Parts: sequence; C-alpha cells; structure tokens
Amino acid sequence: MDRVKRCALRFWLANEGNISITAALMMVPVIGMAGGAVDYSFAYAAKMNLERAADAAVIAGVADAKARANTVKNDELKALVAQSVKQVFQGALSAKIDVGDIDFDVSSDLKGGVLTASVNFTYTQNTMFLGVLGMNSIGLSGGATAKSSIGSYTDFNILVDVSNSMGVGASQSDIDYLNKNNIAHGKSCAFACHSDIDRIRKMPVKVRIDVASEAINLALKTVDEQKHPDSIVRFGLYRFALRFEEIFNASHPSSSDTSWVRNMVTQNVQLTKDNGTRAAMAKGELAKRLAPSGDGSLQNDPKRYALIITDGVQWVDDHWSDYDPKKPFAQWSSDRRGQTPHGTACDALKDKGITVYVLYTTYIPIYNKSSTDALADRIKANVLPYNQAELRACASSPDKFYEATETTEIKAAMEEIFYRVAVPTHIAG
Repeated sequence: MDRVKRCALRFWLANEGNISITAALMMVPVIGMAGGAVDYSFAYAAKMNLERAADAAVIAGVADAKARANTVKNDELKALVAQSVKQVFQGALSAKIDVGDIDFDVSSDLKGGVLTASVNFTYTQNTMFLGVLGMNSIGLSGGATAKSSIGSYTDFNILVDVSNSMGVGASQSDIDYLNKNNIAHGKSCAFACHSDIDRIRKMPVKVRIDVASEAINLALKTVDEQKHPDSIVRFGLYRFALRFEEIFNASHPSSSDTSWVRNMVTQNVQLTKDNGTRAAMAKGELAKRLAPSGDGSLQNDPKRYALIITDGVQWVDDHWSDYDPKKPFAQWSSDRRGQTPHGTACDALKDKGITVYVLYTTYIPIYNKSSTDALADRIKANVLPYNQAELRACASSPDKFYEATETTEIKAAMEEIFYRVAVPTHIAG
C-alpha cells in the first residue's frame, strides 16, 4: 500500500512537459480567435456587398418608376418598382455572392406623391475557423429604403357666388358711402338696391365680389411661390347666380398657368345681372361635372377639391324646387323668399371623395335710410342665424369652414385655404 501511495504522490508532483500540454490546450481558443477574425472579416465584407446592392437597387427602382409615373396606374407603378429593385439587387450581387443563398423581399408604396421602395435581406455566411468553437455560420440581415417625391396632382375647383347680394359694400365705410350717395327709388340705399350694378360701379366703393376676386388672385400668388416644384395644381373656375356657369375646368390646357388663371378670375368673378341666387342647384351642378377624387399620386388620378365662396343666402322665387317649407325663410313679397341651402347640398361632392372648403362671407351689419330696412331685418332675423350651421355642414370638416366679414379677413382666409390645398407637405429622400 505504501508503494502505491508513493507512486501516486510522485505523479502528482511531476511537472515535466507542462508547457507543451498548456500550449496545446491554449491553441484551441487562440486558433478560434484568430480564425474568428478572418471569418468576421469575410462576413463584414459580405454584409457591405449586400448593403451596397440594396442601396443601389432601391435608388434605381424609384428613379425608374419616377420616369414613368405619368404613364401607368398606381398598382402598375408599384409593381414596376418591385421588379426593378429585384433585378438590380440580384445583378449587383451575382458576381460576389451566390444569390440563391440570399432570402430577400421587396416592397413598394405610392402615397401622397411619395414613392417608396424597400428591400430587406437575410444571409447565412459559413465559417472556416469558428467551427472549432462550435460556430459554423454567421447570420447577416439588413436592408435599404429610398423615398422620392414624384409630385402631387391636385385639381382645385372654385365656385363663386356672383349674385346681386355679393354687390353689398365690402366694408362698413363702403356701406356708409352707399347709404349716403346711392339713391334708389328716390332714397339712399345700401341693401336691396345693390342690383343696380352699373351705377355702383361708378362709385369709389368696393363690393363683396371685388374682394373675392382680389383674394383669389392673391392666393394664386401663394401657389406660385410655395408650390413644390414636382407638383401640378390645376384650377377650375365656376360661378353662379340664377344660372350655373363653367368658366373653365381643370382639363383646360392653361388651367395650371396661374397667370392665365388670374386673368380669367379678374374677367369673370364679377356680378351678373341675374336677379337671384340658386346655391343648392349650383353645388349639385358642380358635383355632376367633377370626377371622383383620386389620391393625387398620378396626373390622371388627381386629388380633387372644391372651394365654395358665398354669402349663404339663396333666392327661391320661381324656383320652388330649391325651397324647403320646413326651414326658416325671409319673405318680402307673396312669391319672393330667401333661405340658406341645407348643408346636405354638398353631399354629392363629398360622396365623390372631393374635399369641400367653404368661405362664408358674412354680412356686415347693414342699415338703410329707406323703406328696405324691413327687408334687411327679415334677412338678418330669419336667414342669417342659420347660415353658419348649414354652411359648416357643407364643408368636409369643421376646419374646412371659414367665416370672414371684412376685406382683410376674406383675403387671409382665402390665402390659408389655397396654401392648405395647393402647398401640401412633401417627403423626399
């Protein structure tokens, strides 16, 4: 037994060959670490190749689609992007990586004039040295996204009330001047005598329609100055009194030329000698002439808007189809009545996806030095209190309803509406 103990003790105390054994044991992690650096460098190079190919693919995809944006439909354009991205991605990698070993997917979108292309990939890189440590592969993943504005396409249709009531003085000082100098039927008059357009035109006063015309032209300058360079805004101009008239529509060759549009506004946003107003009829006629709204991504699928500028009172004399006996009205003779149109008069526009803005040009407190005061009082008592609610309901949403009285308010409201419609935010990358 003692001999066995002595042999065991000598074995335990022996240290010959320790360095060789330790070195041999140390070689495994050393080789693994050194080889791992090589494997990771190969993986990094593969990742860079994949990322560069992805970047090139999405950039080429949106560029190719942008060049053809006006010749194909939305779904076709998105398919075109995906096809182009896939081809470029595979082509860029074919000489460096076995494309068959790469899992990737391509997606594209077109919304609000912004074209987006994305590619995402996963790839497994086999190792040469890390297998010693039980790591036989390195997983790689990544992708790229490109966005480009291809412009938005907007049709902005303006419907203006040019009836006689838009010939009321534009400011209190204008009304005061008319009351002092406008003689109708032997008496001073500022309201219910405004149909004598020729006489009023010779006076140094501005009437409501003058302000509307100036405000539209001022807002058109905003479009010139602020519109995104890739975007196209086309205008249509319509007016109404007893009749509905199309001055020009958004398909006119010059409808995006704001200088030409301003000239047409100046010439045509004028009072007519139609002695009456049919607002509900005019809104329905506009709806008949406009196609449903698109999303604005393509020229043949524009986003459509309608702006209605009115004082909100319609005359239903001889047009009883516009008259609603359940609604308050102002009556100034046996067959002459005034009402505000129902807010539902704009439903035909909204049913087509058309965004409706309303600019309600409220009456400044009007007085006359004549017997027509009674008529003014009936209008103010029986019609005007309901105008705001009905016209607000006509707009697509409460924030698209504007109420303005004085000249500066009307111009400010018009400019804000034009800015919101014609100068939308664009994303490009």
